[in-house]
Amino acid sequence: MQKEVNEGMKTPLLEMQQEANEGLKLSVSSSSMQDSTYEEMYDSELCENFDSDDSDDDIPEIHPLLQKDIQLLQIFFPQSCIKTSLVSQLCQMDLTMCFPLTHLNEMKMRAWGLCKGFPINIRLTVNSKLYLATNETVIAKVFQETSTKCNSVLGQLERIARYFCTKQFSILTNEIVQKHIDNCSFQDNVLNGFKDSESGETCELEKKTPSLDYGLLSQIYYYMQERITTLSNFCPICDNLHPGCADKVLLKPVVCTNTLCMFTYQTFEAMTDLAHWINVQPEVVQLLILLTKAAIEHSRDGHLSPAPLIFNPENSTELIVDLNTKCSELREITKFIPDIKDMLDLSEDLLKNNFQEAHIASYPFLRWIISSLRAHIEYIPPEKQFEFMTTDHQFLLLFKPPREDTIFNQKKNKYGSVFAFHGSPIFNWHSIIREGLLVASGTSRQLNGAAYGNGIYLSPNLHLSLGYSCFSHDILWCSKLKKNKIPEYNRFLRNSTHIACVTLCEVINDSHLKKHTKEIWTCEKSENVTTRFFFVYDRNSETPQRKTTDYVDTERPKYADQFFSTLNYYSSLYS
Repeated sequence: MQKEVNEGMKTPLLEMQQEANEGLKLSVSSSSMQDSTYEEMYDSELCENFDSDDSDDDIPEIHPLLQKDIQLLQIFFPQSCIKTSLVSQLCQMDLTMCFPLTHLNEMKMRAWGLCKGFPINIRLTVNSKLYLATNETVIAKVFQETSTKCNSVLGQLERIARYFCTKQFSILTNEIVQKHIDNCSFQDNVLNGFKDSESGETCELEKKTPSLDYGLLSQIYYYMQERITTLSNFCPICDNLHPGCADKVLLKPVVCTNTLCMFTYQTFEAMTDLAHWINVQPEVVQLLILLTKAAIEHSRDGHLSPAPLIFNPENSTELIVDLNTKCSELREITKFIPDIKDMLDLSEDLLKNNFQEAHIASYPFLRWIISSLRAHIEYIPPEKQFEFMTTDHQFLLLFKPPREDTIFNQKKNKYGSVFAFHGSPIFNWHSIIREGLLVASGTSRQLNGAAYGNGIYLSPNLHLSLGYSCFSHDILWCSKLKKNKIPEYNRFLRNSTHIACVTLCEVINDSHLKKHTKEIWTCEKSENVTTRFFFVYDRNSETPQRKTTDYVDTERPKYADQFFSTLNYYSSLYS
């Protein structure tokens, strides 16, 4: 029996619900679930709004609970823009729920391979006459209208939707759902979060099942809405939480280290279109190859993190690269990865054939290098680069997924933010771009002393950070040397032993940022630091000027203003 609600405590949401129930006359009692009752509550006006293949004279029969479910979804999630299509002869209805991606700017969408301005659609196929009183399996499909090829994020969402919907439709009945709706007072604003149906705790990262109090479709919608914001915490294949994801919250979903998941990924060639990556972002692919090579050259056996798992393409039961593979063997494989310029404009099949002719593991190894990347890296075109950074190799570098990015921006609005550089040797970046920029003080990853305590070490001074990246005149040419006049020569990085890397971070300017000296800062909370840009210096780069007056210092307005201006440009461009 529905709970009584004090008239003075009515919320706008409750009033909307009561108005909807009065207009639709769909207030179904859990004790009267009979066919005669369904006919009495039949709403022909709602049915006329459905797309149908029937003539105007034939009003299709639609289960009243399905009608009410649709209405509740429209009330509580008006942004869902639910669409219906009915084939009455088959008692089949397609329900398409839209998820507007208003919480993602285009940089996030590009990182996930999604298209700007188009929602994600989830389509369910249900029995329109019986609804849950049938053993038919619900069909779930996830898509974007503009998608022309398989997208790993959409594929991950579709697996999530199919599993969740199949489970719910198999254990629920019309009576169970109706009882939940009848017993709900509708006083809680659903937009503030469902409560878990068993524990009563607010749904967060875990895959908890929301309450049925607002109907089954609202439950599905809310569950999928929450899952979209936390995709990168879960393996796209097994949907298990990545170990230690609380400390390694990054943007891109990647396959976990479970051998079965890696086998599925490699065998069915899911998620990564190597030819597409090479032709769209060749500068990024070349960077990833060189960073991995540098990590392999520096690592002791068994210390490459993360390490690849590769199955033999000719024998799917055999692992030819695993955690025990010696670095000398990995070095041998990388020798057979061709120069990036030789891979441009090749199809996927041709790439695969060329690689496997050279070395059986080279093709899956390069796919792993790309697919294991959890950050989003994008080459900045020459016309948008920072000239004072004196290198042609400039990239956007984004780590934070949507939920964490929202939290960061909330702190930024409250406390403000500043820019600072972080330098690290090239062999560290293979791990950083896959596991995040973390507090390494007191861990096995600490390379230098911690004279100023624990935290991420930062500096507004470029040259100080370059010093921590092993910057030296032995690696880079003197600044007096001019760049090669052929632009194509400057486009791609070449030798991983002659590269220095530094990232520009945006840092929340609160009490957790310690400015020990003018040039040495630390931030003890890694979530308060987010990477923005990435700069790479090779032998063809000019060394930034050494004079004190010419130091690139992020606290100086002429540099800080340009960094913020460029960041705002990309934010507005991709919003």
